[in-house]
Amino acid sequence: MLQFDQSLRTMPEKLPDARSAEWRRLIYSGVIINMYGALEQFVDDTIKKFASVTNILYRDYDRVPEAIRKAHDEQARKLLNRDSGGRLSRDDTDHMVRCLASCLDGGARFKISGTALSYHDNNLKFPILSEMFGRVNVSLDAIAKALNHDTFDDGVLNGIYSDLDGLLLDLVNRRNEISHGDYTDLLEPDVLSGVAEALKQLVTSLFDELRKTTFATTQSTDVGYVTNYFDKAQAHLVKLSSAELSVGEVLFGIEKKTQRLRAARITSLQDESVSADSILKESMRDKEGVVGLTVDPPVKFGGRISTISLEAAEILYDDDFRTLQ
Repeated sequence: MLQFDQSLRTMPEKLPDARSAEWRRLIYSGVIINMYGALEQFVDDTIKKFASVTNILYRDYDRVPEAIRKAHDEQARKLLNRDSGGRLSRDDTDHMVRCLASCLDGGARFKISGTALSYHDNNLKFPILSEMFGRVNVSLDAIAKALNHDTFDDGVLNGIYSDLDGLLLDLVNRRNEISHGDYTDLLEPDVLSGVAEALKQLVTSLFDELRKTTFATTQSTDVGYVTNYFDKAQAHLVKLSSAELSVGEVLFGIEKKTQRLRAARITSLQDESVSADSILKESMRDKEGVVGLTVDPPVKFGGRISTISLEAAEILYDDDFRTLQ
């Protein structure tokens, strides 16, 4: 790392000192390293969290999506047969062995190793990021296209920052240069802010896509399809598919405005304007099988919705989750 003058080891007391080239470089280096470190920590934590909840989402190992099972098996075996360069402790290795054994002995009570799925020994350029999320069955192609269209079209991010691949490559290069005691030219503040915003959107998109991909394969019961929504009453009309639906059940689906996967509890049901605690499809008054319902939190669902256990719905928690409990 670069060696700084002793006077730079404490916060400057005068404005000219704060604007000095050396102080600016010190702040800049911290920003770059922390931006990259935050992304790396997010990816690692997200994949490990996914691994820890698979035994909630899937009752046995054979029900886990094949792509995830294959990635976990291959990655765990690879790490157990190689020198990790000191990055894996004995506890990590022991835990990985136990997890792999639990998956291979019939999977009645299994655990997937987050260490195996999240391990990487390369910088997080786009191909590496894509490969890592591929282990948990998430494709980054759609995310990259959406971000490239929405985020890089405003004129601030262009040239080497004109797409996600270029942005991550430059961030990695700058981080490595700083780690080895060198610097490239300082970024303009608006460009640095644009990079931070792009990374923020990437993090949100990665998390949302992981939730969508995961919950699309879980054991849930199809409720039906939202045919209409009344904003004033915050009520849905749903073409019912399931045989029965009850107040208190937890629905999940895509929120129409945000396109995020959300969960909400049914608070009321109506069959031809008649309120009910439970509705049987075969004995409904409405011959078209359309039911009215409200939910809490008041999510505006669009498209197909399903029921899911509260235990699994907890994984979808956000600021509104407390109302589900």
